[in-house]
Amino acid sequence: MKVVAKKRVADYVEPRLSEPSIERMWTTIEAGQRTQRSPSAWWLLPAAAALAFVALGVLRPWSQDRPAAIATPEPPASSRAETWLATGTQSRVYPLGNGSQLELAPATQVRLDRGEREIRLRLERGRVDCSVSAGSAVLIHAGPAEMHTQAGATAFHVELEMRLEQGPMLRVGVDGGHLEVKNESTGERLALLGEGQTWTNVKLSDDEPAPAPKPTPQPPVVKQAPPAPPSAQPASDPAALLRDAQQHRKDGDPAAAAADYDRLRREHPADARAGLAAFEAGRIRLEQLGDARGALAAFDAALTSGKGGFFVEDAEAGRIRALARLKEEPRCSEARAAFLKAHPKSPHAAEVRRLCKAP
Repeated sequence: MKVVAKKRVADYVEPRLSEPSIERMWTTIEAGQRTQRSPSAWWLLPAAAALAFVALGVLRPWSQDRPAAIATPEPPASSRAETWLATGTQSRVYPLGNGSQLELAPATQVRLDRGEREIRLRLERGRVDCSVSAGSAVLIHAGPAEMHTQAGATAFHVELEMRLEQGPMLRVGVDGGHLEVKNESTGERLALLGEGQTWTNVKLSDDEPAPAPKPTPQPPVVKQAPPAPPSAQPASDPAALLRDAQQHRKDGDPAAAAADYDRLRREHPADARAGLAAFEAGRIRLEQLGDARGALAAFDAALTSGKGGFFVEDAEAGRIRALARLKEEPRCSEARAAFLKAHPKSPHAAEVRRLCKAP
């Protein structure tokens, strides 16, 4: 696996779109969808045919001696159309046709290619949730793998995290139907997932508990230690905490989800998911719970955890939003200037410029 130093893998993704560019792109897409849904003037066809028939009868006597015009064939229309889709601070829904749709999470970038028999997607960064109707075929490329939908309706999500040194981390989960995961280079099948199953390209997966340590022989003890008090909380499992947090978010309980994320990053700071958990806790506390102070602590933990990835830039922007809400002007202005210097083309740059006072 290729190791990228000093820069994020996502920094090599082109084009890097600004927030105004993203808004213009989605405005154009939505306008095109409205045009496609507008009623067609089918009722004019019979009238046009009648007029053409009359014109042919009137003009035919004057055109008997003229040579027939040779029609020049039009070039065939391209059967493929590639589209760039990107999001800034908000998620977006893009219809794929035939009842299928694609939901892009914030800070996500996708390249979409419509073929004759299937729709191909390449996930460059972020997360997509895809709902595919029966009879439709969707192929998603992400990192080292490609995902193929099977016969029947399928609902699944794909998340690609660009980590600084370890390389891309890919997570795939199926919410309904079946999905085949293959190695993009060799075509070898890596997994065939059913409803409720997940897959990742790293050992620390969301559905794989950490291996239990091998027991070591203990010397005999003369005195037994007193039992733990009944109120003592049992040791937590980071994979279980992550699953619980995700389930609470689906159930519409952001407070419980934030508590699970906070517990994961506090009790397991060395876990590979600690930084992501802190980032998610900060997002929930800032955007859903209105807890700017708690969000600031969570974003600080995400940025100092050493477990950063694709969310580092987003965590820095979230920290500035929290400082702005807390009206901590000196710290906010300093963070604002540092962010714009480090990320001048960030999707968050336009919003960050409006926050705090210029230093």
